[in-house]
Amino acid sequence: IFKGFDTSQLCCGVVHSVLAQMRRGRETCNEEALSFLNAYIDLPSEYEAASLYCNENGVSLHLVDMDLFSYMKLKNTDELFSENNIRSIIGTQEDGHTGAHERIIARLFFDSGIQTVPHTEEMRIRDKYMSRRIGALMEDHKGKRITHITGWQHLKDPYNVFTPFHPAKVFPYD
Repeated sequence: IFKGFDTSQLCCGVVHSVLAQMRRGRETCNEEALSFLNAYIDLPSEYEAASLYCNENGVSLHLVDMDLFSYMKLKNTDELFSENNIRSIIGTQEDGHTGAHERIIARLFFDSGIQTVPHTEEMRIRDKYMSRRIGALMEDHKGKRITHITGWQHLKDPYNVFTPFHPAKVFPYD
């Protein structure tokens, strides 16, 4: 939810409209790029899985990442999801930045320590913020198990902000 309305519904509507136009014009659509675009719009699967688990088991769910970066990405949604941008993304047959690509670069890091993606300043800020939030939750829930679900790039932890928690890192593609 962003600024009082469901951004994903708005974006999906534009994507479906462009798809319908392309199909009427018998234009080809890069299904892989469309899949990535839909993944960008949708709630992260990690959040949906954690939310479902927590609801079914009476466990509390705490969001510990910063909303600032989400806001920065979503503030230009109208421009990002313009018909021209969508058409340029899904109307090409070239390989894009897909889920398979993400798994490959994550696997290179986990299996061989090869880093193809830099740990950005944004990631450092988010990691430090999450670390403080997780520390506070651990204080509030002493003696209880805490599960932190995060994107694989945060697991690099080059500044060792999560090290004091002795995390057991689990790679979901295993």
